[in-house]
Amino acid sequence: MKRLVYSREEEEEELWEEEEEEELEEEEFFDEEELEELEEEEELWEELEEEEEEL
Repeated sequence: MKRLVYSREEEEEELWEEEEEEELEEEEFFDEEELEELEEEEELWEELEEEEEEL
């Protein structure tokens, strides 16, 4: 009986760890997307500045 309880606790802990890993992966993915957006925005600003200089 005790082994059953232990196994269940062990299983719950593994599930919790998997959820944590998934959340971290999602955060990393979000960070990558956000970084790409920032880089694109920066490029646009640079283009605008160049156009202003030409005028």
